[in-house]
Amino acid sequence: MLLEGKNLSFKYPKGDLIFKDVNISIKSGEIVGLIGRSGCGKSTLAKVLAGYERPVEGQVLLDGKEIPHSGYNPIQLIYQHPEKSINPRWRMKNVLEESGSMDHRILEAMGIERDWLSRYSRELSGGELQRFSVARALNDRTRFIIADEISTMLDAITQAQIWNVILDYGRKRNLGLLVITHNLHLAQRICTRIINFERMDRNGE
Repeated sequence: MLLEGKNLSFKYPKGDLIFKDVNISIKSGEIVGLIGRSGCGKSTLAKVLAGYERPVEGQVLLDGKEIPHSGYNPIQLIYQHPEKSINPRWRMKNVLEESGSMDHRILEAMGIERDWLSRYSRELSGGELQRFSVARALNDRTRFIIADEISTMLDAITQAQIWNVILDYGRKRNLGLLVITHNLHLAQRICTRIINFERMDRNGE
């Protein structure tokens, strides 16, 4: 499969353009790193590619078609701050079930303990919540994952565990992965290619 952003431009109402004429493509099985300074628009681009924000110009295509805006989203965005994407009124079991049935092998690999499933998000640490965010995204219907600084706030052991699970799952399912990070060492270690957002050719990549 192919995820494409073609000639993307974006601005919030009454704001200035955050980026203009951005082109990016990710194939199934690719691990693409996207680096750049804070505030340059990487996270906004992630939301546009995942369909959470609509570009003011250009289009996002999945195998040549517009991405669906209803039902399960095959492009899963994992945020740096997991609490922003988890309903605080739900128990964690319900959070996981939102995307379908739970895969207990993934829960075990992510180090998610059974008693956490009955808790609310406020009763878990940031690292524990991020494990749930990742587990929720690793779904049979997922085709692309956009990981937006997902391990920045985590300790080294949790970082390694989360990335090992994502990369192993991605290889088995031939997922495309966009890794947005400040950590150039991480990008060089796991990515098949790296794009500098601020130096992207606005007529290509």
